Amino acid sequence: MTTINILIGAGFSINAGLPDGRTLSNILKRHYEREFVREFSSRDYSEKTYTSWWLFPLWKISNAKNVMKTANSCYYEDFYEKLEGVQKLDKNLLEEFVCYSYLKYYPNLNLEPVLRCWNEALTDYATIVNDAKVNFQMVIKDLLSPPYKTEKYENFMQAIVSLLQWDDVQINIFSLNHDLLFEELFSSKSLQYCSGFSPGEKKIGKVTYYDADLNLFKKSRLNLFKLHGSIDLWKYASKQGGNYAKVIDGDPFMMNSEQAFDMLPYFLTGNIEKQHAYDKDHLIKQLFKYFKSSLDSSDTLFVIGYGGHDYEINKFVGDWFKSNNKIFIIDPSEHKFEEEYNAVHVANYVTDISSDFFLKLI
Repeated sequence: MTTINILIGAGFSINAGLPDGRTLSNILKRHYEREFVREFSSRDYSEKTYTSWWLFPLWKISNAKNVMKTANSCYYEDFYEKLEGVQKLDKNLLEEFVCYSYLKYYPNLNLEPVLRCWNEALTDYATIVNDAKVNFQMVIKDLLSPPYKTEKYENFMQAIVSLLQWDDVQINIFSLNHDLLFEELFSSKSLQYCSGFSPGEKKIGKVTYYDADLNLFKKSRLNLFKLHGSIDLWKYASKQGGNYAKVIDGDPFMMNSEQAFDMLPYFLTGNIEKQHAYDKDHLIKQLFKYFKSSLDSSDTLFVIGYGGHDYEINKFVGDWFKSNNKIFIIDPSEHKFEEEYNAVHVANYVTDISSDFFLKLI
Protein backbone atom coordinates (compact mmCIF):
# COMPACT_ATOMS: atom_id res chain seq x y z
CA MET A 1 0.00 0.00 0.00
CA THR A 2 1.22 3.49 -0.87
CA THR A 3 1.41 5.79 2.16
CA ILE A 4 0.95 9.54 1.63
CA ASN A 5 2.07 11.63 4.60
CA ILE A 6 1.01 15.25 4.97
CA LEU A 7 2.40 17.48 7.73
CA ILE A 8 0.09 20.40 8.48
CA GLY A 9 0.91 23.69 10.23
CA ALA A 10 -1.02 26.84 11.08
CA GLY A 11 -0.58 28.27 7.58
CA PHE A 12 -2.97 25.64 6.23
CA SER A 13 -5.89 27.18 8.14
CA ILE A 14 -5.36 30.83 7.21
CA ASN A 15 -7.86 30.84 4.35
CA ALA A 16 -10.48 29.37 6.67
CA GLY A 17 -10.37 32.66 8.58
CA LEU A 18 -8.08 31.35 11.32
CA PRO A 19 -4.91 33.15 12.47
CA ASP A 20 -1.42 31.81 11.83
CA GLY A 21 1.04 31.53 14.72
CA ARG A 22 2.31 35.11 14.48
CA THR A 23 -1.16 36.65 14.18
CA LEU A 24 -2.48 34.53 17.04
CA SER A 25 0.44 35.69 19.17
CA ASN A 26 -0.37 39.34 18.44
CA ILE A 27 -4.07 38.85 19.25
CA LEU A 28 -3.20 37.22 22.57
CA LYS A 29 -0.68 39.91 23.47
CA ARG A 30 -3.20 42.67 22.81
CA HIS A 31 -5.76 40.80 24.91
CA TYR A 32 -3.38 40.32 27.81
CA GLU A 33 -1.90 43.77 27.69
CA ARG A 34 -5.43 45.09 28.12
CA GLU A 35 -6.63 42.56 30.71
CA PHE A 36 -3.40 41.97 32.58
CA VAL A 37 -2.49 45.63 33.08
CA ARG A 38 -6.05 46.63 34.00
CA GLU A 39 -6.38 43.77 36.50
CA PHE A 40 -3.01 44.38 38.08
CA SER A 41 -3.31 48.17 38.31
CA SER A 42 -6.76 47.90 39.93
CA ARG A 43 -5.55 45.96 42.98
CA ASP A 44 -5.34 47.64 46.39
CA TYR A 45 -2.84 46.78 49.11
CA SER A 46 -3.08 46.88 52.88
CA GLU A 47 -0.18 49.17 53.73
CA LYS A 48 -0.13 52.19 51.47
CA THR A 49 2.39 54.69 52.74
CA TYR A 50 2.42 57.95 50.85
CA THR A 51 5.73 56.80 49.33
CA SER A 52 4.50 53.42 48.08
CA TRP A 53 1.41 55.08 46.66
CA TRP A 54 3.36 56.87 43.94
CA LEU A 55 6.16 54.37 43.24
CA PHE A 56 4.50 50.97 43.36
CA PRO A 57 1.81 51.57 40.71
CA LEU A 58 4.51 52.82 38.34
CA TRP A 59 6.52 49.63 38.85
CA LYS A 60 3.66 47.18 38.56
CA ILE A 61 2.14 48.71 35.40
CA SER A 62 5.55 49.13 33.81
CA ASN A 63 6.48 45.53 34.60
CA ALA A 64 3.19 44.18 33.26
CA LYS A 65 3.72 46.06 30.00
CA ASN A 66 7.30 44.82 29.81
CA VAL A 67 6.01 41.24 29.89
CA MET A 68 4.10 42.03 26.73
CA LYS A 69 7.10 43.70 25.11
CA THR A 70 9.38 40.73 25.74
CA ALA A 71 6.91 38.55 23.84
CA ASN A 72 6.79 40.78 20.75
CA SER A 73 8.98 38.47 18.67
CA CYS A 74 7.39 35.23 19.93
CA TYR A 75 4.93 32.80 18.50
CA TYR A 76 1.99 32.23 20.79
CA GLU A 77 3.34 28.97 22.22
CA ASP A 78 6.46 30.83 23.39
CA PHE A 79 4.30 33.57 24.87
CA TYR A 80 2.91 31.07 27.37
CA GLU A 81 6.44 30.52 28.64
CA LYS A 82 6.89 34.27 29.05
CA LEU A 83 3.90 34.24 31.40
CA GLU A 84 5.50 31.30 33.21
CA GLY A 85 8.67 33.30 33.72
CA VAL A 86 6.86 36.27 35.22
CA GLN A 87 5.86 34.16 38.23
CA LYS A 88 9.50 33.58 39.11
CA LEU A 89 10.47 37.17 39.86
CA ASP A 90 13.54 37.27 42.09
CA LYS A 91 12.57 38.58 45.53
CA ASN A 92 16.13 39.69 46.25
CA LEU A 93 16.19 41.81 43.10
CA LEU A 94 12.81 43.24 44.03
CA GLU A 95 13.95 44.20 47.52
CA GLU A 96 17.13 45.71 46.11
CA PHE A 97 15.03 47.82 43.76
CA VAL A 98 12.70 48.91 46.59
CA CYS A 99 15.52 49.79 48.97
CA TYR A 100 17.39 51.78 46.37
CA SER A 101 14.33 53.64 45.11
CA TYR A 102 12.96 54.55 48.53
CA LEU A 103 16.17 55.32 50.37
CA LYS A 104 17.31 57.54 47.54
CA TYR A 105 14.47 59.93 48.40
CA TYR A 106 13.70 58.95 52.01
CA PRO A 107 17.01 57.92 53.67
CA ASN A 108 15.45 57.68 57.17
CA LEU A 109 12.36 55.71 56.13
CA ASN A 110 11.48 52.45 57.96
CA LEU A 111 11.40 49.99 55.06
CA GLU A 112 9.83 47.05 56.91
CA PRO A 113 6.16 47.98 56.20
CA VAL A 114 7.05 49.00 52.68
CA LEU A 115 8.67 45.64 51.94
CA ARG A 116 5.66 43.85 53.42
CA CYS A 117 3.46 45.76 51.01
CA TRP A 118 5.67 44.85 48.08
CA ASN A 119 5.87 41.17 49.04
CA GLU A 120 2.08 41.08 49.29
CA ALA A 121 1.90 42.62 45.86
CA LEU A 122 4.43 40.16 44.47
CA THR A 123 2.32 37.22 45.64
CA ASP A 124 -0.73 38.88 44.12
CA TYR A 125 1.19 39.43 40.91
CA ALA A 126 2.02 35.72 40.61
CA THR A 127 -1.63 34.82 41.23
CA ILE A 128 -2.80 37.13 38.45
CA VAL A 129 -0.29 35.63 36.04
CA ASN A 130 -1.40 32.11 36.97
CA ASP A 131 -5.01 33.11 36.24
CA ALA A 132 -3.81 34.46 32.91
CA LYS A 133 -2.15 31.12 32.07
CA VAL A 134 -5.36 29.22 32.81
CA ASN A 135 -7.40 31.67 30.76
CA PHE A 136 -4.86 31.38 27.95
CA GLN A 137 -6.15 27.96 26.86
CA MET A 138 -9.77 29.12 26.78
CA VAL A 139 -8.91 32.25 24.76
CA ILE A 140 -7.16 30.08 22.17
CA LYS A 141 -10.08 27.62 22.15
CA ASP A 142 -12.51 30.48 21.41
CA LEU A 143 -10.27 31.90 18.66
CA LEU A 144 -9.92 28.52 16.93
CA SER A 145 -13.51 27.29 17.24
CA PRO A 146 -15.93 26.92 14.28
CA PRO A 147 -17.49 28.13 12.07
CA TYR A 148 -14.81 28.11 9.37
CA LYS A 149 -14.71 29.34 5.78
CA THR A 150 -14.23 26.08 3.89
CA GLU A 151 -15.09 27.01 0.30
CA LYS A 152 -11.47 27.74 -0.69
CA TYR A 153 -10.39 24.19 0.17
CA GLU A 154 -12.45 22.58 -2.57
CA ASN A 155 -9.44 21.76 -4.78
CA PHE A 156 -7.50 20.21 -1.92
CA MET A 157 -10.47 18.13 -0.85
CA GLN A 158 -11.09 17.01 -4.42
CA ALA A 159 -7.52 15.71 -4.52
CA ILE A 160 -8.10 13.79 -1.26
CA VAL A 161 -11.32 12.28 -2.64
CA SER A 162 -9.55 11.26 -5.85
CA LEU A 163 -6.69 9.62 -3.95
CA LEU A 164 -9.11 7.60 -1.83
CA GLN A 165 -10.55 6.14 -5.03
CA TRP A 166 -7.23 4.39 -5.57
CA ASP A 167 -7.31 0.96 -3.91
CA ASP A 168 -3.77 0.90 -2.55
CA VAL A 169 -3.46 4.34 -0.91
CA GLN A 170 -3.44 5.34 2.75
CA ILE A 171 -3.45 9.08 3.60
CA ASN A 172 -2.00 10.13 6.94
CA ILE A 173 -2.47 13.76 7.93
CA PHE A 174 -0.28 14.86 10.83
CA SER A 175 -1.62 18.17 12.04
CA LEU A 176 0.09 20.50 14.52
CA ASN A 177 -3.06 22.62 14.69
CA HIS A 178 -5.62 22.62 17.48
CA ASP A 179 -8.60 23.69 15.35
CA LEU A 180 -11.32 21.45 13.90
CA LEU A 181 -10.97 22.48 10.26
CA PHE A 182 -10.09 19.02 8.95
CA GLU A 183 -12.97 17.47 10.84
CA GLU A 184 -15.31 19.94 9.16
CA LEU A 185 -13.75 19.43 5.70
CA PHE A 186 -14.04 15.64 5.94
CA SER A 187 -17.62 15.91 7.16
CA SER A 188 -18.52 18.17 4.22
CA LYS A 189 -17.46 15.38 1.84
CA SER A 190 -18.96 12.59 3.99
CA LEU A 191 -15.54 10.97 4.21
CA GLN A 192 -14.93 8.23 6.73
CA TYR A 193 -11.72 8.88 8.64
CA CYS A 194 -10.03 7.94 11.89
CA SER A 195 -8.80 10.43 14.48
CA GLY A 196 -7.95 7.77 17.07
CA PHE A 197 -11.27 7.74 18.93
CA SER A 198 -13.84 5.00 19.13
CA PRO A 199 -17.21 5.94 17.54
CA GLY A 200 -19.11 4.46 20.51
CA GLU A 201 -20.65 7.39 22.40
CA LYS A 202 -20.26 7.67 26.19
CA LYS A 203 -21.59 10.18 28.69
CA ILE A 204 -20.34 11.78 31.90
CA GLY A 205 -22.89 14.20 33.29
CA LYS A 206 -24.03 16.40 30.39
CA VAL A 207 -20.96 15.69 28.26
CA THR A 208 -21.02 13.19 25.37
CA TYR A 209 -17.63 11.96 24.19
CA TYR A 210 -15.62 9.30 22.39
CA ASP A 211 -12.78 7.37 24.04
CA ALA A 212 -9.26 7.18 22.60
CA ASP A 213 -8.47 3.97 20.69
CA LEU A 214 -5.29 4.36 18.65
CA ASN A 215 -5.50 0.85 17.20
CA LEU A 216 -8.20 2.17 14.88
CA PHE A 217 -5.55 3.94 12.79
CA LYS A 218 -4.34 0.62 11.40
CA LYS A 219 -7.75 -0.12 9.88
CA SER A 220 -8.38 3.24 8.23
CA ARG A 221 -7.26 4.61 4.86
CA LEU A 222 -7.73 8.24 5.91
CA ASN A 223 -6.17 9.17 9.25
CA LEU A 224 -6.00 12.45 11.13
CA PHE A 225 -3.30 12.64 13.81
CA LYS A 226 -3.52 15.74 16.05
CA LEU A 227 0.07 15.70 17.29
CA HIS A 228 -0.36 18.72 19.57
CA GLY A 229 -3.83 17.97 20.89
CA SER A 230 -7.07 19.69 19.98
CA ILE A 231 -9.69 22.11 21.27
CA ASP A 232 -12.14 19.18 21.54
CA LEU A 233 -9.71 16.88 23.37
CA TRP A 234 -10.05 16.57 27.14
CA LYS A 235 -8.40 14.45 29.78
CA TYR A 236 -10.60 12.76 32.32
CA ALA A 237 -10.23 10.37 35.23
CA SER A 238 -11.60 6.84 35.08
CA LYS A 239 -11.37 3.67 37.17
CA GLN A 240 -8.59 2.52 34.86
CA GLY A 241 -6.65 5.77 35.41
CA GLY A 242 -6.21 8.80 33.17
CA ASN A 243 -7.91 8.76 29.79
CA TYR A 244 -8.56 11.01 26.81
CA ALA A 245 -11.89 11.97 25.30
CA LYS A 246 -12.99 13.63 22.09
CA VAL A 247 -15.94 15.72 23.26
CA ILE A 248 -18.78 15.82 20.73
CA ASP A 249 -21.51 17.48 22.81
CA GLY A 250 -21.48 19.55 25.99
CA ASP A 251 -18.81 21.70 27.61
CA PRO A 252 -16.62 20.06 30.28
CA PHE A 253 -15.46 23.52 31.36
CA MET A 254 -18.97 24.18 32.71
CA MET A 255 -19.05 20.93 34.70
CA ASN A 256 -18.09 20.47 38.29
CA SER A 257 -14.48 19.32 38.53
CA GLU A 258 -15.67 16.31 40.57
CA GLN A 259 -17.28 14.96 37.39
CA ALA A 260 -13.95 13.61 36.14
CA PHE A 261 -13.03 16.00 33.29
CA ASP A 262 -10.12 18.42 33.45
CA MET A 263 -11.15 22.05 33.47
CA LEU A 264 -9.26 22.86 30.26
CA PRO A 265 -9.04 21.26 26.81
CA TYR A 266 -5.83 19.38 26.12
CA PHE A 267 -3.53 20.93 23.56
CA LEU A 268 0.16 21.69 23.84
CA THR A 269 1.35 25.23 24.44
CA GLY A 270 4.97 26.29 24.86
CA ASN A 271 8.17 24.47 23.95
CA ILE A 272 8.75 23.20 27.49
CA GLU A 273 5.25 21.72 27.71
CA LYS A 274 5.62 20.16 24.27
CA GLN A 275 8.93 18.55 25.14
CA HIS A 276 7.47 17.15 28.36
CA ALA A 277 4.47 15.72 26.48
CA TYR A 278 6.67 14.19 23.78
CA ASP A 279 8.56 12.31 26.49
CA LYS A 280 5.91 11.65 29.15
CA ASP A 281 2.33 11.94 27.84
CA HIS A 282 0.93 8.54 26.84
CA LEU A 283 -1.32 9.76 24.02
CA ILE A 284 1.20 12.17 22.49
CA LYS A 285 3.99 9.57 22.67
CA GLN A 286 1.80 7.07 20.80
CA LEU A 287 0.86 9.59 18.14
CA PHE A 288 4.52 10.36 17.53
CA LYS A 289 5.27 6.66 17.21
CA TYR A 290 2.73 6.56 14.39
CA PHE A 291 4.34 9.64 12.88
CA LYS A 292 7.76 7.98 12.87
CA SER A 293 6.55 4.61 11.55
CA SER A 294 4.48 6.30 8.85
CA LEU A 295 7.46 8.35 7.72
CA ASP A 296 9.61 5.21 7.66
CA SER A 297 7.10 3.44 5.41
CA SER A 298 7.11 6.18 2.78
CA ASP A 299 9.67 8.09 0.74
CA THR A 300 7.49 11.20 0.32
CA LEU A 301 6.34 13.93 2.70
CA PHE A 302 4.11 16.91 1.97
CA VAL A 303 4.58 19.92 4.24
CA ILE A 304 1.71 22.41 4.11
CA GLY A 305 1.59 25.61 6.13
CA TYR A 306 4.30 24.55 8.61
CA GLY A 307 7.05 27.12 9.11
CA GLY A 308 9.66 24.82 10.65
CA HIS A 309 9.64 26.30 14.18
CA ASP A 310 9.21 23.07 16.18
CA TYR A 311 12.58 21.52 17.07
CA GLU A 312 11.18 18.04 17.76
CA ILE A 313 9.17 17.89 14.52
CA ASN A 314 12.22 19.02 12.57
CA LYS A 315 14.28 16.29 14.27
CA PHE A 316 11.76 13.64 13.19
CA VAL A 317 11.93 14.89 9.61
CA GLY A 318 15.72 15.09 9.73
CA ASP A 319 16.10 11.56 11.09
CA TRP A 320 13.82 10.25 8.35
CA PHE A 321 15.31 12.15 5.44
CA LYS A 322 17.61 10.33 3.04
CA SER A 323 18.87 11.36 -0.38
CA ASN A 324 16.19 9.33 -2.15
CA ASN A 325 13.33 10.83 -0.10
CA LYS A 326 11.23 13.67 -1.43
CA ILE A 327 9.79 16.61 0.48
CA PHE A 328 7.21 18.87 -1.15
CA ILE A 329 6.56 22.20 0.56
CA ILE A 330 3.34 24.07 -0.18
CA ASP A 331 3.72 27.48 1.40
CA PRO A 332 3.97 31.04 0.01
CA SER A 333 6.96 31.85 2.25
CA GLU A 334 10.57 30.72 2.09
CA HIS A 335 11.22 27.52 4.01
CA LYS A 336 14.28 26.13 5.79
CA PHE A 337 13.57 22.61 4.44
CA GLU A 338 14.06 23.83 0.86
CA GLU A 339 17.82 24.13 1.18
CA GLU A 340 18.34 21.65 4.01
CA TYR A 341 16.60 18.73 2.29
CA ASN A 342 16.57 19.87 -1.32
CA ALA A 343 12.79 20.07 -1.05
CA VAL A 344 10.50 21.00 -3.93
CA HIS A 345 8.91 24.32 -2.95
CA VAL A 346 5.51 25.30 -4.34
CA ALA A 347 5.25 28.97 -3.33
CA ASN A 348 1.47 29.10 -2.97
CA TYR A 349 -1.21 28.61 -0.36
CA VAL A 350 -2.69 25.15 -0.64
CA THR A 351 -6.02 26.77 -1.55
CA ASP A 352 -4.42 28.31 -4.67
CA ILE A 353 -3.33 25.08 -6.37
CA SER A 354 -5.52 22.80 -8.43
CA SER A 355 -6.36 19.23 -7.49
CA ASP A 356 -4.71 18.03 -10.72
CA PHE A 357 -1.47 19.79 -9.81
CA PHE A 358 -1.52 18.24 -6.35
CA LEU A 359 -2.08 14.77 -7.81
CA LYS A 360 0.80 15.25 -10.27
CA LEU A 361 3.15 15.96 -7.35
CA ILE A 362 2.14 12.62 -5.85
